[in-house]
Amino acid sequence: NRDSGFAIRALGVYTAVSYDWLAGHPGMTPALKARTRQRWAAWTTWYLANGYRARSPSTNYHAGYLAAVTFIAIAQRGEAGAAGDALWALVEDELWGKDMAKAMAPGGVLDGGDWGEGWQYGPLSVVEYAAAARAMTAQGVHVEGMRAWLDALLARTIHAQTPGGGIFAGGDTQIETPNLPPNPNTYDAVLIGDASPAHQAWAASERATLPPAGDFPLWSALAQARGATPTPAPRATWPTSYLAGGTGAFFARSAWDKQAIWFASQCHSTVDVDHSHPNAGNFVLSRGGDDVIVDPTPYGSLATLTS
Repeated sequence: NRDSGFAIRALGVYTAVSYDWLAGHPGMTPALKARTRQRWAAWTTWYLANGYRARSPSTNYHAGYLAAVTFIAIAQRGEAGAAGDALWALVEDELWGKDMAKAMAPGGVLDGGDWGEGWQYGPLSVVEYAAAARAMTAQGVHVEGMRAWLDALLARTIHAQTPGGGIFAGGDTQIETPNLPPNPNTYDAVLIGDASPAHQAWAASERATLPPAGDFPLWSALAQARGATPTPAPRATWPTSYLAGGTGAFFARSAWDKQAIWFASQCHSTVDVDHSHPNAGNFVLSRGGDDVIVDPTPYGSLATLTS
């Protein structure tokens, strides 16, 4: 429970995956499995009641919690008695059936594929959502809105890329360059999840320009195993502007070449997420490879002047 439960992001999913992978190993005794389920019950019960943002999509704590309880509910399904049945019902009916369905619907916080906390936190969060949704689909559960969201996630990422190759941060980051480097996890999310075949092919093309393994190699391995044929996105046929409705982030460019003028702005009512600054009216601008006007906001800023 340290840091309001932040550790669930780094541990929860992988205990569940290990439980499944080691199910037939002699060392995974009935007593050890029972002990694991008992600790999961304590952990997941505590987090739902006391963990940070357990019911708040588009936050990194929520992504870690949702991925963890999804994989835990699947791993122990049929083995954990009434507690396991209750966790499964929570995951299927409430967390996915209500919270995430609302967040991915038109007008929801995830509408348009942006991440309200900014893209220091977005890449791992979106790949956790995608992997957890794929696991639910494998259990016969339809995740409403997932394909549209994943397709929008890729569209937003490409529109948010400057002619010089950086990605608009859109929130807190501790990186001191004007924009962020592309992150493999973002494209891995599209490849792992139930994106449309065309978007998976375009994501594979974008992903091929980055290191084979991201900072969470499990997700990179699952993405590569999809076997999507890399196909360049047909940028020249796309509109030159894009609005992510959930956060109000707007992107526009004069053309799709490397000499284009590129522009991003933020003007929206308050979004109930962390790491998002009071910056309605904020904008940045690049001309080709030159980042002319940048957002210098320091990490954790609560002031409008810095945007």
